[in-house]
Amino acid sequence: MHIATAWSTVEVPRVAFDDAYTRLRVRLGGDPSLLLVFYTEAYPAQAMLAAVQDLPSGVRIHGLSICAGVMTEEGFHEQDGRALGLWGLRDPEGAFGVGMVAEHRDAGLAAMQALEQALAQAGRSGETPDLVWVSTSPGSEEAALRGIQEMLGSTVQILGGSAADNNIAGRWSLLTRNATAGNAVVVSVMFPTLASSASFQSGYSPTEWRGRITAASGRVLQRIDTRFAHSRTGAAVALPFERLSFGIDFARCAWFFLHPRLRAGHFRLQPGRSRWRDTQTLQLHYEVSRLPFRGLLYDEVKPLGDTLALGLGGLNRDVGTGDLFFFLLQAG
Repeated sequence: MHIATAWSTVEVPRVAFDDAYTRLRVRLGGDPSLLLVFYTEAYPAQAMLAAVQDLPSGVRIHGLSICAGVMTEEGFHEQDGRALGLWGLRDPEGAFGVGMVAEHRDAGLAAMQALEQALAQAGRSGETPDLVWVSTSPGSEEAALRGIQEMLGSTVQILGGSAADNNIAGRWSLLTRNATAGNAVVVSVMFPTLASSASFQSGYSPTEWRGRITAASGRVLQRIDTRFAHSRTGAAVALPFERLSFGIDFARCAWFFLHPRLRAGHFRLQPGRSRWRDTQTLQLHYEVSRLPFRGLLYDEVKPLGDTLALGLGGLNRDVGTGDLFFFLLQAG
């Protein structure tokens, strides 16, 4: 049994897929028994479907769109919003199957039906696989897991993740060899010839920071408001941000309330290391003489795509500590 990965950021979807698949096949020593396909929305689902349909019939296909880029043992890969990642498992003596069912209103039932399809394709109907890989559209994860556990029990190994797009705009997709869908559950079952086990370690660590979600729309978290309790100017500073919408005009290096013409201050934009997180950000260095809060405010933003950015602000501009607040910027 062999496992390998490959990736591409070539602009033309079919060229990108063929490039990555050729390298994957070399690393595996042949065609994979199971192929997981991860692609950003820059590669249309229909183009990915056409590519996988030309593969040998014995290759089981499980695919989904992802956010921003892919990561392999060679690093993080992304170019102008494009990224394609392939994960392949070659085990000619093993048994593998994939099923996909549209969600409609019951993701749990869809997961159970997709599981039955996958077991049938593997030739193992009624058996318990060594490992299940499941992918869903956002918001259906828990229901899908409950459906699978209802059929297989709570001891089966389940891995996977949700489909995504770059801006939480509903442009995600899932696919198998036969079709693509925007809202569906895809289930793969694995009966490899070698024993398998799983371990998990979160990429996040608890911190001392705590906040209350005060604004959200659907699955988009818009504001975590810690309130400015420790600032002597707390009430005066907090009121505009809590009561009024605000935005940032990067073209004019200005920030405003309600409308770009209602500018409240200007800033100098500079890339640099985050003051709170282990990442590169765009720092907003404000011209304090034009700010109503005179030297208290510090912001930094992290682009999430072409039209979306996550912002993190603090009330101690000099050292980047104090009361924190998150905000989401979306192109108007």
